[in-house]
Amino acid sequence: MDKTPKLKDRRSRGLGPVGIVSIVILSLVVICSILAPVLSPYDPMQQDSTSVFAAPSSAHLFGTDKFGRDVLSRILYGGRVSLLISFSAVGIAGVLGLLIGVPAGYFGGALDIVVMRVMESVSVIPYILIAVLAAAANGFKAKGTAVAIGISLLPEFAIWSRSLVLNIHGSGFLLTERAFGIKNAVIIFRHVIPNIIVQYMVKFTNAFSEAVLAATALGYLGYAVQPPHPEWGDMLAIGYNSIMNGRWWLMLFPGFMIIITIISVNLLGNDLSRIITGHTRREGGGK
Repeated sequence: MDKTPKLKDRRSRGLGPVGIVSIVILSLVVICSILAPVLSPYDPMQQDSTSVFAAPSSAHLFGTDKFGRDVLSRILYGGRVSLLISFSAVGIAGVLGLLIGVPAGYFGGALDIVVMRVMESVSVIPYILIAVLAAAANGFKAKGTAVAIGISLLPEFAIWSRSLVLNIHGSGFLLTERAFGIKNAVIIFRHVIPNIIVQYMVKFTNAFSEAVLAATALGYLGYAVQPPHPEWGDMLAIGYNSIMNGRWWLMLFPGFMIIITIISVNLLGNDLSRIITGHTRREGGGK
């Protein structure tokens, strides 16, 4: 009669098949990008006038572009740029969001009001505008793009961390420690952050897919890394301009890498959320 709840609890203890497959795919994407110098059959910026717009073949598995550059090599190297921008952006937003949101939720009052109003103001600014300003200041480099996306994601992290702190704000152990005169900084770093960090990590996976999409969108518009350096968004823009001429491979392969990365990250985030939700319910005595 109690079998159903137990089965649900058992399933929530670890990653499901979808989560495992997502990790495998993401690991392959990351590893291939890191090992691009080893795996790439050609120099990604090497031009070959005799192989312009060559269709996929044994010589060029993913074909070549209008300059005769190998598409596979450019995708591998482009992954390094797109993933580095995304990881950096999420890292910037995640760390700053924690440092801003936790004190706001813990102390409340005027600090909370000011922080939330500022975050709300930042959240309404289109990241494209932030990207243009950052790119102009940094000369259209990966650093400026990462900072721009990180700033646009910051309000999400700050508000999320604040809400997590509010959920444990009135818990017994915090009230007890305050009663014993333990300093707020000690309580925050020893107890508050460790108690919210696991749930906070779910936000990283969700935000990472947003960062990948934003990075490729900026690359598509020409606000990220500038040619001839490879980047998935820029490659997608080149492919879109060529697909009407029958050069389908120029858009298919970079588009596939973008889609498979975003879908895998989202599915992994959903599975992690399921695990954490089940764990929280068990601790709280829920069904």
